[in-house]
Amino acid sequence: MTKEQWVRQLGEATERTIRWYPAWNERQEMITSCGDYPNVPLLGTQGAINYNPELTARQAGFPMVSSPVQEVLTPLWIEGTQAHRGEHHRKIRRAWASVVRQGATWRTRSCGASPEYRAWLEQRVHLVGLPWGSIQHQDQATQVYEIQETLQVEALQGTLEQMKTEQGTLKRKLETALEEARQERRLSDEFSRKARAEKEGRLKIGQFLKAVDQEMCSSRAERDQLVVEKEQLEETVMTLKTRDVEREDEMHGLRERVLLLEEELKAAQLSRDHLQNQRGSGLLALVEARGKIDEARSQLEELKRTLESWKQRCQDIADEAEIQVRAATVDAQFWKDRYVKLAWLANQALMSIPRRLRAAEGMMDPTKTPREIKEFLEHCRALYDMVKELSAPP
Repeated sequence: MTKEQWVRQLGEATERTIRWYPAWNERQEMITSCGDYPNVPLLGTQGAINYNPELTARQAGFPMVSSPVQEVLTPLWIEGTQAHRGEHHRKIRRAWASVVRQGATWRTRSCGASPEYRAWLEQRVHLVGLPWGSIQHQDQATQVYEIQETLQVEALQGTLEQMKTEQGTLKRKLETALEEARQERRLSDEFSRKARAEKEGRLKIGQFLKAVDQEMCSSRAERDQLVVEKEQLEETVMTLKTRDVEREDEMHGLRERVLLLEEELKAAQLSRDHLQNQRGSGLLALVEARGKIDEARSQLEELKRTLESWKQRCQDIADEAEIQVRAATVDAQFWKDRYVKLAWLANQALMSIPRRLRAAEGMMDPTKTPREIKEFLEHCRALYDMVKELSAPP
């Protein structure tokens, strides 16, 4: 369709000819706002905008009851990549984290519109200036439909108010009944407390009388017991008087025995003093003897230590001499072996030297041999003869 056809189509459209929403698109709730935004922000690749669900309630199956507030119509328009950075981007992301949805409890199911909304829409068309001019007037059927719907809404609102009034009345009656029930419960509790108090009082009086009776019985028994105890005390006093006389006689005898014991004690003290004197003299002699014994013992210990030291010293000398003898034996064996080997080597040399010397002398030409070689051979001959004389046995 061309632009002119779209303009004519939209200009001739009425509410009865528009299919506001298909049956398959009927939903129970719709998004009305996001976060702090009064409407719904949208973030795209080329920027960010917003749309107003309040103006599209018919497409979701809800009526247009009142005109939207100016805050909802505030546009959001951000072009380019600025929408993907900065405060707007963070705010839009946070807003979509708290989406506000409303549904059947928000409005009743209908595709109608209230006169208030129609007046606002006509004013908005004149303000914005749509290309097709003014809004087409509604036909009679549409007006009847809207009037009936408005009457139904008013009737429902009246019914709702009446139900609220009845609910308030019932609530007050219920509160009154609850208060009466609470008062009756309080009275019943008070009567119960009084009855329990009277019962407890009677029980306490009975217990008190029983206790008084028991005390009287116990006082009579105590009085009888006191009489018996008095008689027993009188008998005890007589017995004690008799015992006092006997004790005085015993005390007289004891005094005489004490005098005798004192005399014996004095004699024992004299003998003890004598024994102590003898013991002191014996202790002095014992101390002197012990001093002499200790001195002799110390001298004996000193002699033992001296003897042990000499014994240890002699043992060390013997051990050292034995070590030196062993070392000398080993050295003698070593040098003996070396001497035998050296003697054998000398004998071998003495045995080979004459033969070689004779061979050298035989090879010497008297006319051609240099004088130095002749002198060397003669010197070797003389040296050999001297060694032979020295190695000959005596």
